[in-house]
Amino acid sequence: MKQTCLSRSIQNREAMPNRNSRKTILLVEDDDNVRVMIQELLSTHDYLLLTASSPIQALGMIKHHSGIIDLLITDIIMPGINGKQLSDELRKQYPELQTIFISGYSNTFFNKSFQLPPKSHFTQKPFSLNDFMLLVRQLLEA
Repeated sequence: MKQTCLSRSIQNREAMPNRNSRKTILLVEDDDNVRVMIQELLSTHDYLLLTASSPIQALGMIKHHSGIIDLLITDIIMPGINGKQLSDELRKQYPELQTIFISGYSNTFFNKSFQLPPKSHFTQKPFSLNDFMLLVRQLLEA
């Protein structure tokens, strides 16, 4: 099992989302430790959070979800369908979908293999949870 060095502290209260509008986030991460960490972080805010451990599970979940997905947070390298393929598939149904790609690989590695789609951001693991929440908030308020 991979070790993840994510900080659990959020020191800046500016990372708190605006509670006037509830946004839906789909979190797809095959590493249980990372998924639980992000899930715990996001669940302290007023977001509707859908979580999946694989892209296949996420696509199955979406078939039964009646609302829109505002933000996809996904690992890039996963068995079967990768995070970019998942994002491309979801954009067919949700063209305004914002995406945060997360990975233990560096941005340089991915710049060589593919270009990030529009409305997408890359965050390398490990990352500051405060910075991560600021990015989530920024994307959902855009």
